[in-house]
Amino acid sequence: MDDCRWPIPDEICSVVGLSVLNVERRAKYLLPRFSTDTILMHLGISGTVRIIEQDTPIVKHDHFDLVFQHRKNLRLN
Repeated sequence: MDDCRWPIPDEICSVVGLSVLNVERRAKYLLPRFSTDTILMHLGISGTVRIIEQDTPIVKHDHFDLVFQHRKNLRLN
């Protein structure tokens, strides 16, 4: 995947095995909330977040995949 403006911290692994409780949006920020943590995702000028199949090819400006069970990913572009 592409480089992000800031590196993705290793602490992102703290959500492995957890379920997303809800997702909030505040302006250009998406906040997927888990039982113990929240991920802060900034959409940038024209960013999108999509739920896709895990075998969907990576395209330009795809930065991050949050991998779920049942072969689904949340992809930040």
